[in-house]
Amino acid sequence: MRWIVLTPILMALAVPAQAQITIRQAEPATPEQIAAARAEADRLISEGDAGAFFVNVSEGAEPRVRHRLSGLTCRFVSGEPTNQVVIFPSPLPRGDDVGCNVGSGDHYRTIYATRFGQFNISPDQALEIGVAGIVQRLPDARPYDQPMTTASTEGATPTQARAFRLGNGYTHVQVSHVGDWSIKERLTWPQPPSSQEQVFNGLMWVRTLQDVIETQRN
Repeated sequence: MRWIVLTPILMALAVPAQAQITIRQAEPATPEQIAAARAEADRLISEGDAGAFFVNVSEGAEPRVRHRLSGLTCRFVSGEPTNQVVIFPSPLPRGDDVGCNVGSGDHYRTIYATRFGQFNISPDQALEIGVAGIVQRLPDARPYDQPMTTASTEGATPTQARAFRLGNGYTHVQVSHVGDWSIKERLTWPQPPSSQEQVFNGLMWVRTLQDVIETQRN
């Protein structure tokens, strides 16, 4: 499989003409939408027993929570039943291995923040841990053999990724480290992503990393 690595600016220029992304200014959220988003974010934190580690940072119609330690910010689709904040049981200190389910419909996306501490896991090793999880859980997964796009950003290690076919479907894991934190994405879709979807997801990934970078700088 050939991975095409682009900076965020180059990504915007590399989308094929037939797959241009249209960006529209969002309508201002109503007071009712803001209140609903904050209520949902509070509920997700409570259901995940995560109040010691996540804070509600919703500002508009989008429920949004931030992991206090890493800066990982989870942006949810309002009302999506798979929305979830998770503190994973782990040999690491509680709160050092967390994640959020932030997908929508049959597009499943989970983002993770892990501080491996004394285990001193490199980005290469973190990627292999993610790959092992896919292969163990989905033994029929086979390597994806089509060109794909990844995105990296200043302040984080270069993104490393591995993708697989699941019948007609698709899954990938990608990893980048910011300071002491390993940031990971697992994405599973019912079909391989189009060029436009690859670029859009790359922009989402860069935004995820930049949230962590900004927090670590502060």
